[in-house]
Amino acid sequence: MITDHDGRPIHQGRNIKRFREMLGIKQEALAYELGADWSQKEISLLEQKETVEDGILAQVSEILKIPRCLSGYKKYVIGYSTMPSKHELIYN
Repeated sequence: MITDHDGRPIHQGRNIKRFREMLGIKQEALAYELGADWSQKEISLLEQKETVEDGILAQVSEILKIPRCLSGYKKYVIGYSTMPSKHELIYN
């Protein structure tokens, strides 16, 4: 189990969904950007996974234009158990 800096469990798939929805991107659009091997159903399954493989996490964060880490933190932004504030995303 992956945890944040406070020891809380991180559900990376759920956080991918949160960021995707926050940006107004449909599962179909994310699947299209990830390539021919992806479908809406596979995105749905990905968003249910507690831990996402590093390569896929890197691709998703690039597509969603979300930094993989914040200054001073070793965890992925997508990996946070709570959403970072807008201030943290802009200034860190």
